Amino acid sequence: MTNTQEIYIGMFLRVKLWFTKHATALAAIPDAAAILPRLETYIQSIFGYAGEGSADETGITDKKAAAREKLSRQGILISAAGTAYALKNKLPELKSKLDYTDTDFTRCSGKTLIANITLLLKNVNPVKAELSPFGVATADVTALVTLLDDFVQLEEAPEAAIDNRSLQNQHLDTTITQVRTMLTEELDVYLKPQSIINPNLYAAYQAARLLDATGVRIAPDATVTVAANGLAVLYNKPYAADRIFYITNDGPEIIEVSLSETATAPGSKLLIIGKGDTRQRTTYNMATSGNYLVARNLGGNATQVRVWVEE
Repeated sequence: MTNTQEIYIGMFLRVKLWFTKHATALAAIPDAAAILPRLETYIQSIFGYAGEGSADETGITDKKAAAREKLSRQGILISAAGTAYALKNKLPELKSKLDYTDTDFTRCSGKTLIANITLLLKNVNPVKAELSPFGVATADVTALVTLLDDFVQLEEAPEAAIDNRSLQNQHLDTTITQVRTMLTEELDVYLKPQSIINPNLYAAYQAARLLDATGVRIAPDATVTVAANGLAVLYNKPYAADRIFYITNDGPEIIEVSLSETATAPGSKLLIIGKGDTRQRTTYNMATSGNYLVARNLGGNATQVRVWVEE
């Protein structure tokens, strides 16, 4: 989803939580209370359009960028070690085949990168056991094969998903407009008398309706540094369906966030958050169970994640 869509969805989630917190008071305002089931249906529809996995517009692109960075870095390493080996052993033909510039991996199309790495592997495989004096083990060449396979899948497989995102965003924008209209033209009107009758209820509603990300004014509930290529627990508390998480990735790497049954493995539904991005989700949109909010770092540098929790 786009950042603008995320801001509105965050407001919808806060309004839903407001309904839950004030159910007793709202029982006396049946017209207002009747809007909750409609709001819940809209929210489910929104997350259905976005997809149950990455659930954000940039997720595929960000993950592909991270995979490309890893592949390029490993390719540069293998190329440099192979070139040094060929130079020392006076193998000029092999040297010319293994001597790539950094830009051969970093400043080319995805398909060209795949072709360059494939050719590099073909030429380096016969001598991979001889590269240890140059800082490369056989396992490093094997790792390059794995990284290439991962990147190929991201380069080729998600084309249909990328094509669908434009249509999904149109659906999202339409649904968001419908919810905004429902809140403005119905719920706001039904609740206006409460500004006099029950000012605390009305003030809480007005606060929920703010288009504002939690964390701008208050300290986070948790600030966690996730090690390079590591997994870390961001928050741990017994599952509650209506809990809202606001998750900011301060960078510099892309992360995958999920709700898990265990502190040592990610959950099945992954929310990809790019560098500098904030995402807002309720627990029931992330998983039907699980106490651990975990983040997996997809890059080679430690990255900081901040979490705000509302319930």
